[in-house]
Amino acid sequence: MTTIDNITTISPLDVSPYAPCSPLRPGDVDFQTVDLIAVYRLDQPDTTGVTLVQGSQDLQRAYRIGDGANLTLPLK
Repeated sequence: MTTIDNITTISPLDVSPYAPCSPLRPGDVDFQTVDLIAVYRLDQPDTTGVTLVQGSQDLQRAYRIGDGANLTLPLK
């Protein structure tokens, strides 16, 4: 895409992620987020090998994943 004197031209080979048919729009996140704490149940008391430790800030939590942790998920 080229802009000169308020005139915009789009090259036929333009691979911009904001092309008219792209599902992404300006401001969208370009990757999916995954809540690893929920997926692996790190905050559940029955999860072995994971301990709650002090986070970087007072309101944050951190999890220490030990050798005995089993972070595998069943295949669907």
